[in-house]
Amino acid sequence: MVEKISGQRKRNLRKLWISISVSVFLMSMILLNLGSNVMAEEPKNYAVLWDRTWGGDEFDYGYDVVEHDGKVFVTGFSKSYDPGFSDICLLKYDGQGKLVWERTWGMEGVNDHGYGILEWGGFLFITGYTYGYGSGASDIILLKYSMDGDLIWFRTWGGLSFDHGYGIMEYGGFLYVVGETWSYGAGTYDICLLKFDYEGNLLWFRTWGGEDHDYGYGIYGEGDHIFLTGETRNFGSGESDICILKYDIEGNYLWQTIWGGGDSDTGRDIIVYDRHLYVTGQSESFGEGTSSVILVKANLDGEILWNRTWGGFDGDSGRAIAALDDRIYITGSTFGHATGSTDVCLLEFDKKGNLLWELLWGGKEYEQGYGLTISEETVYVTGHTWSSGKGFSDVWLMKFETDNDVDGYADSIDAFPDDSSQWSDADGDGFGDSPEGNNPDAFPQERTQWRDADGDGYGDNSQGRNADEFPQDPLEWSDKDRDGIGDNSDDFLHDITQWHDTDGDGYGDNKNGNNPDAFPSDPTEWRDSDSDGIGDNKDFAPYISNYYFYLVILISITTVLLYGIRYRGHYQKTLQDEAEEKMAGIRSAIVELKDMGIDTTEVEELLNQAVAQMEGSE
Repeated sequence: MVEKISGQRKRNLRKLWISISVSVFLMSMILLNLGSNVMAEEPKNYAVLWDRTWGGDEFDYGYDVVEHDGKVFVTGFSKSYDPGFSDICLLKYDGQGKLVWERTWGMEGVNDHGYGILEWGGFLFITGYTYGYGSGASDIILLKYSMDGDLIWFRTWGGLSFDHGYGIMEYGGFLYVVGETWSYGAGTYDICLLKFDYEGNLLWFRTWGGEDHDYGYGIYGEGDHIFLTGETRNFGSGESDICILKYDIEGNYLWQTIWGGGDSDTGRDIIVYDRHLYVTGQSESFGEGTSSVILVKANLDGEILWNRTWGGFDGDSGRAIAALDDRIYITGSTFGHATGSTDVCLLEFDKKGNLLWELLWGGKEYEQGYGLTISEETVYVTGHTWSSGKGFSDVWLMKFETDNDVDGYADSIDAFPDDSSQWSDADGDGFGDSPEGNNPDAFPQERTQWRDADGDGYGDNSQGRNADEFPQDPLEWSDKDRDGIGDNSDDFLHDITQWHDTDGDGYGDNKNGNNPDAFPSDPTEWRDSDSDGIGDNKDFAPYISNYYFYLVILISITTVLLYGIRYRGHYQKTLQDEAEEKMAGIRSAIVELKDMGIDTTEVEELLNQAVAQMEGSE
C-alpha cells in the first residue's frame, strides 16, 4: 500500500530541494573563486641577453629607458664630462647593444639631471631638472630631441626655489610631467603636475601637499584621468606614506589615497593595468627587512585591495613598474639578496600578487635598476653599476629576453631553448656542449662527430673526421690495413695478411700470410726452407730436407779428409783444424736431433770412427 503524500508535504520537500541546490551552487562558486585566487599564473622567465656600460672616470647614472622601432634610448646624468658637476645624458643603442650615438646637455659648472624619457611622434622628450637654466635655484627641464640626437628645443619651469621633474608621459596629444616644487604650493616641497602641448608650451600646473615634504615620482594616464604616486610626510600614519592622486585631464583634483605603516613608505612608479592601479616603491613599515620592495594594488577609485613585499634583511627598493600578458614587472635594487653590495632585481608577479619569478644581476660592488620598458619578448632595464665600466659608476643597460627552459640563456641565443641542461652548440651538429647535459657533444668543436662510446677521443660516426673503427674498444680506434685488428695491437700496420708477431722477429704468426714465421715463438728463427723442423739460421743444409742423411755425408767427408792426412804421411794443420770444426758442428747437430726425439746411434758410431781415424793419423 502506497502512502499518499499531502500537498503541504510536497511544498516543504520542494523548498528543501531548492535550498540544497542553492547551497551547493554557492559552495561551488566559493570554492571556484578560492581556487582562482590561490592558483598562480605560469611564470614567463627571462634571461640577460647582453649588458652595456657607458661613462667616463666619474659618476654616471641611467634613470629611464624607452624602446622604439628596434632602438633603445637611455637618459640619466653624467659627471664624467663636466668635472665636478653633472650633465643630462642621452644614449642611443641598437637592438644588439651597439652604441649608435651619445649626447650630453647642460651648463658647465652646474648640475643637470635627466630622470624620465618617452618617444612621441618620432621625437624624444626628456624631463629632469637643471641648475643652469631657468629662474630659480633649480628648475624642471623639458627637452625635445630628434631620433638622430639633434636638440630641437628645451623648456624650463619653476620659481625661485628648487623644482625637479621625475616622471613624464604623453596622453591625449599632450605632455604631462610630475615632480616636486619648493617654489609653489603649501609646504616646503609639494607634488607638482605640469601639462605641456607638443611644442613645449605650458598649459597649466597643479600642486598638492601640506606644510612638510611631499614628492611626486610616477605618472600614468588612463580613461581621461591622470594617476600620480609619490610620498607624503603630511598625511598618513607614518614618517612618510605612499600617496596615490587622481586628476582629470584638465587638472581637476579628484581624490587621494594614502597608504603606509609606522615608518617610511614611498611610491616610485605607477601603472594602470586591467582596470586596476599598481604601485611599486619601498616600504620600511612592512616586509622582512629594514626596507622592502613594495607592490600595492588598488581599484580605480583608490581602494587598496592588497599589498605584497619582497626583499631580504635590508636595503631593497622598487623603482619602476610595467605590465604585459597579465604579469606585473618591477625593477629596483636589493641589498638583502645581493651577491655584492647591491644588485639589480627584476621581479615578476601575477595580478593576484603571487611572485612568479625573480632575477638578480650584479657584481661585487653597487648596482641599481631605475628604469624599465617591456615589449612582447624583451625587457630593457637601465641603472648604474660600480662593478663594471670605466669610472666610479657607469650607466648600465641590460637587455632581457624570454628564457623558456630557465637555464639562464635567452631563447634567441639558446641552441636548445626547451632543454635546461643544454644551451650551446659550438659546432652546430645538434648536440649540446655541456658534458653534464642531455645528448652531450663529446666533440664540441667538430661538426662531424658527437659521440665517443668508449671514451678514447675518437668519434663513433664512421663518416666523420677521426672516426673510431672500434667504437666499443677504448684501446683501439684505427685499422690502416683493414685486417680487423686495431693498429695499437697490429704488428703489421700495412699488411692485411699479418697482424701478430709473438716473438718480435718481424715475421708474422699467420702461416698463410705474407712472410710467415715458421717458428712464431723463437725470435732467432723464422724460415725453414727444407721443412725439416730446423730453422735456416741453424740448419747446416737449409735446403736439404733430410738433415740426418746430411750428417752421415758430412761425417764421411770428414773421415776421408782424415784418411787423406794420414796416407800422405805428413801432418797438415789446416785440414786438421777444418776437420775439428766439422766435428764440433756435428756434435751440436746430434744434440739437437736428440732434443727432437731422433735416434742418433748410427751417426754417433760414424762420428766415433772418424774421431778414431783422426787420432790415429796423429
